[in-house]
Amino acid sequence: KREGEATSKMLVINGKLEGYNDLLLPSRKIITDDLLEVSFKKKDKPQEMRVFLFNDLILITREHKKTLEYRRSLHLEHSKITNLADMFAADSFSWEMRDTKKKETTNFYAHSHS
Repeated sequence: KREGEATSKMLVINGKLEGYNDLLLPSRKIITDDLLEVSFKKKDKPQEMRVFLFNDLILITREHKKTLEYRRSLHLEHSKITNLADMFAADSFSWEMRDTKKKETTNFYAHSHS
């Protein structure tokens, strides 16, 4: 049942996704998704993005009413993660992911749900 739900969720995401065509791979499984603050340059103000975590990939999208606009993908096998000093408050977390192949850096900021 759970695998069927995951496949169904992937089909829904793929149907809404604009600008990324390689989502549906037999080996790819969705783990979770959430809204996170994301910046692509350290100097940029973080913006709220819908971030999807798959077993091999992080997909960053901007959520619109009916669509998901592709912004960036990070393949986990080519990524290095660094914990950043918590910039907001004690209940927040921030980290940087660097794509070692593309030489791109992405910063994530999340607040605790507790």
